[in-house]
Amino acid sequence: TLSLHDALPISSSKAETGERVPHNEPPRYHADYLHNPQPPYPPLSRRLRESGSTLLRVHVTAEGVPDQVLIKLSSGSARLDQAAEAAVSQWRFAPAHSNGQAVAGWVEVPIIFKLDNPS
Repeated sequence: TLSLHDALPISSSKAETGERVPHNEPPRYHADYLHNPQPPYPPLSRRLRESGSTLLRVHVTAEGVPDQVLIKLSSGSARLDQAAEAAVSQWRFAPAHSNGQAVAGWVEVPIIFKLDNPS
C-alpha cells in the first residue's frame, strides 16, 4: 500500500505553544467524482504478456491539473510506463489543501498492469 500523504511534518513545539498549526492535505486522484480512467493496456504488451506496476510522482496544480508526471519506479517495460504516464497526464485531481486553500502539491500514483486472462 502506498501512502498519498506528502504533508509537511508539523512541529510539536508550535502545537504546544498554542500557535496555529498548519493543516496540510495532499492532492487526491481517487475521489468518486473525478472518473479517471485506467490507462489502456498496450496491445504489444498484451501479446507479449507483459505486466507490472509503474509508480508515478505527479505534481498537481492548485486547479487539479497535473503539470509534471515523473516515473518514480518503472514496471520494467517502457511501453507500460509510457501508457501509465500518458493516461495520468490527462487525469484530473482534487488539489492539495493547506489551511483550507487549494495549493499545488505532489502525489504518488501507482498504476498496475495485470492481465486477467493470460490467453
